[in-house]
Amino acid sequence: MDELLKRFDIHYEPLDVRGFLHPTGEGFWRYLRIPRPDGPIPLADVFHEIVGREEEILAILKNGAGEFRLPGVAREAGSGNGRLYFDLDVFPVSGKEHAALVALEDQTPAMETRRKVIQRNNEITLLKQDLEKRNRELLAANEKLDLLGKSLAEKNADLNRFLEIIRIQNHELETKVRQRTMELLNSRLAVIARLARASEYRDVDTGDHIYRIGRSCVLIGEKAGLSREDRDRFFHASLLHDVGKIGVPDSILLKPGRLTREEWRIMKSHTTMGADLLDQDDFVLFRLARDIALHHHEKWNGLGYPEGLTGTAIPIMSRICAIADVFDALMSRRPYKEAWNLDRSAEYIKKESGVSFDPALVEAFFLVLDDIVRLRREPEGIELLSPELG
Repeated sequence: MDELLKRFDIHYEPLDVRGFLHPTGEGFWRYLRIPRPDGPIPLADVFHEIVGREEEILAILKNGAGEFRLPGVAREAGSGNGRLYFDLDVFPVSGKEHAALVALEDQTPAMETRRKVIQRNNEITLLKQDLEKRNRELLAANEKLDLLGKSLAEKNADLNRFLEIIRIQNHELETKVRQRTMELLNSRLAVIARLARASEYRDVDTGDHIYRIGRSCVLIGEKAGLSREDRDRFFHASLLHDVGKIGVPDSILLKPGRLTREEWRIMKSHTTMGADLLDQDDFVLFRLARDIALHHHEKWNGLGYPEGLTGTAIPIMSRICAIADVFDALMSRRPYKEAWNLDRSAEYIKKESGVSFDPALVEAFFLVLDDIVRLRREPEGIELLSPELG
């Protein structure tokens, strides 16, 4: 147990049957930014957040079973260091001198990432509200202008020149509204680009991988019959297929060897973490990106994750992204493998047709394989945000 907790950088101290915490090391207290006590101290004196729930902890100590978990505890880090977030766990340990362990798992990076995403979403929402207000003002002004124009035209033809001036001004206002609408779209695409680059830099050196995935999805999607509008949305949404890796520890994400069962469980959770990050905005691109992030590891035969969907129950864009992602990963070097050659990679995709992948989409993939391979010789950045080849 001790080695497992250390491996994931989780700080812990023993707790006796009376509910007193026993200081044994420096790391636990240094993490909390408080001096290490000279002797045993009541747990509630260190974590005032458990006040009112002491009976739950005492029951664990008395029965030697169960677990107490308090997620997302927030503390001021002090000295201008912002806030500290951690999960507090109390669980019994059999065969030990003390009855239980108190463990702290650092959640500060994940909470900070989520805070930044929420802050950006709030900025987009405020901009959208401002745009909607200006649109309402413009519509109201147009209605008044029409009424005034009819009245003036009936009374005096000489006022036609004045009406023409007003119409020109109205056209300028409409142009500004269209510009603001485009600015709103571009700001959201910029959020997508930054989120995609943040997730990709966790386990590969450049943003070329996600750019190739986006372009590959467009190529396969065109052969699969997706419209130009759908392919454009698909390109941008697919860039975020692995955004949930932001929440996976480096010790797991960059591990060169085989993952343990627990490490693999955490690695697979990047699909649901990605969906949670993208579930806060009703923008159609973010909704599509959420589905792709959640389902791009589902398999045609139902043995994928996280929901074990089968066949066409898996969204078509998730099925396409799965093929593009696996092929590019096979052709690329990773901490746990060397790059495969083209023949071996293509043979794997063919072998998994009807097993991991939709057979019809595998056929579409091989129709554009040469174009997909050509992408690896065209280093481009995702800042271009261009979905089409040409």
